[in-house]
Amino acid sequence: MNIQAVKLDLIRKITLMENEAMIAAINHLLNRKEATSTTDWWDELNQAQGESIQIARQQMADGKGIPHDEVIAKYRTKYTALSQNQQT
Repeated sequence: MNIQAVKLDLIRKITLMENEAMIAAINHLLNRKEATSTTDWWDELNQAQGESIQIARQQMADGKGIPHDEVIAKYRTKYTALSQNQQT
């Protein structure tokens, strides 16, 4: 599909869309600053968000957290097994 066809398809889909939240999300995406912007996402966080992230990072450094890859491995195993049991 060439770019013009993709654009027309997007216009058609958006025109037919009734989901206000989805329309708002698309609008936000289209109106956000360019990806080449020099603004760092960190600078757009409020103070509480920044502090929460710093606390979480410190907790991980102190060994109080569970690494992401361990959590993913655990739940991937669990839900793969559940999925296989439901299919049989």
